[in-house]
Amino acid sequence: MVDGGGRRFVNESLNYNDAGRALAQLPGLRPDGAVAWLIFDSSYRKRYHIGTIRRDAPDPEWLVSVSSLEEMEFELGIPGGQLEETVVEFNRDVARGVDTRFQRGQSAYDRFVGDPTSPNPSLGEVVAPPYYALPVLPGCLGTKGGPVTDEDGRVLSEGTPVPGLYAVGNTAANPLGTAYPGAGGTIGPHLVFGRRAGRAAGEKWSLTMFLHRPNRVGD
Repeated sequence: MVDGGGRRFVNESLNYNDAGRALAQLPGLRPDGAVAWLIFDSSYRKRYHIGTIRRDAPDPEWLVSVSSLEEMEFELGIPGGQLEETVVEFNRDVARGVDTRFQRGQSAYDRFVGDPTSPNPSLGEVVAPPYYALPVLPGCLGTKGGPVTDEDGRVLSEGTPVPGLYAVGNTAANPLGTAYPGAGGTIGPHLVFGRRAGRAAGEKWSLTMFLHRPNRVGD
């Protein structure tokens, strides 16, 4: 994956949270155009499903396909020679089995999601035309910007609980800050803090408080 200048900027095997954060930090980020490109060759195209594109399906019209890296640079508006330089460097690392720039394939996570190949389960050469490119854009998975709460899910205003107001899960501020640990990562906090909030609310706001209210005129 390369930026608009044809240079790699991240370990492409990272989870989507960390890879997305790297993408969001690219200069020139904008919602109306591609800020990065996923580059791959015909060997990769035949071997893997790519997003919604099945490996045995025809190439969709929006998939960039060219016969050379030089042509790819022209199509994507990348400075001449930069993409070729990046691919040469990448292929050199593939042959050695070591990503010298971003250590792709060295972490336990990378090895788990990689292929059973050696010397590096997460690296493969980009050498077989035609070459392909997909625009990569940041997307929104959920929100993490809700109100701050205490350990019982009570919403805090300047450090003081707001009477009767509780929030848990994605409606509350994320205890992990700007991070998202992975698929299902909010389920645990939902269960734990939902239970705590329910207990706290039950102890504070018993049903008898509402059942034994004096009748109002006209009730």
